Amino acid sequence: MSMFSKSHLLLVIISFLIVPFVCSGQGAVIRENFRGEKLKVYPDGRIEYFNGDPYEPTEEDGLITYPVFQGYIEPLDGEVSVNEVDLYKIAQRRSQLSSTAAELAQQRLTQAQENLQRLQDSYNAISGDESRRDILQKQITAARRTLEQSQTQLNESQRAAQQDDQLVKKGGFIESFNQRVRENRLREANSQRIRSASNQSYAQLIPLTNNTAASSFEDLMLRPPRRECRYAFDGQDAETGRYRRDLQPELLFSYTDERLRPYLQDKEYLVCEAYISSAGGFRYLTLNFTFAYPNAQEAYGFIDQNSVLTIKLLNGDVLNLRSGKMDRGQYNTVKKELTYSVYYPIDRSYIGLLKTSEVDLLRVFWSSGFEEYPIHQMDFFQRQFQCLGD
Repeated sequence: MSMFSKSHLLLVIISFLIVPFVCSGQGAVIRENFRGEKLKVYPDGRIEYFNGDPYEPTEEDGLITYPVFQGYIEPLDGEVSVNEVDLYKIAQRRSQLSSTAAELAQQRLTQAQENLQRLQDSYNAISGDESRRDILQKQITAARRTLEQSQTQLNESQRAAQQDDQLVKKGGFIESFNQRVRENRLREANSQRIRSASNQSYAQLIPLTNNTAASSFEDLMLRPPRRECRYAFDGQDAETGRYRRDLQPELLFSYTDERLRPYLQDKEYLVCEAYISSAGGFRYLTLNFTFAYPNAQEAYGFIDQNSVLTIKLLNGDVLNLRSGKMDRGQYNTVKKELTYSVYYPIDRSYIGLLKTSEVDLLRVFWSSGFEEYPIHQMDFFQRQFQCLGD
């Protein structure tokens, strides 16, 4: 039998041995081989890895029945559905961030090695100046400790990167996601139970602090003085001719993946500033994302037009907005920052809730899957709508 015939027969055997589970947009079904590798099998018999790389089955593969992938995905709140492709993208992003952390750890280790060598060379070049040699000896001791710490960080980063890579290849990212959803759901239920049992608002549950004003006995942390309304634009829009008002952007949240935090010094990996606009009787939320590391474009991709932005309020309500445009990000070579700017029209039916409720977190859907961000300014929408006069 020719090689072509064997290969053709092998694909036929595999196609019949595999029982369908989930269809993708191109009609592929998701499978696992006996090694636990995730595969996509198309109606024409073509097989590839889940990440799109071509898959060449062996005769050993063909003689073993492929197990059906018995995956269950915990549903998200807000009536937003996710599938295994979404979760795979998220796992890929986490794996890429882990690899970046390992690369940064290697750079730090190299710098520590070079610094130690430089100090040792200086020490060996000095003779007779004991005070200078004592200073260098202390610096060498400190440099050795830094080198040891850098080596430990590199080992941990490489181990984490390997684990995340295996999570992608073996398909365990679905159960990992399910576990996180269950834990978050339990944590939210406990918080809600505490608030319900006490019959108090979230603000009332926070104990008084030392910021209580002596004259009114009001806690300035809970009820801070009203901020001055500041406008970035207030006038006639040059393009539409309509009256437009943009509030001044303010920090909404910042986020740094814990695997990257040791290597970014005092900088946040992602900072998001936001503001609300009114134009032509409509309201818009604009989010300006700034990444402090250029590889974010590879890890996060872009924000597509009509992609979902989920706003989760502290009272448990969930609102979904849709982006009004696509943004692939722009890299500033001077500041070495990657920025995205996306606006989301706000449905009129949501304004009443946003004016009276505090926001808990945002769920942003990137092309690489969604990510959730806790909000720093929980009264952001309340204040901004108040400034717009709504």
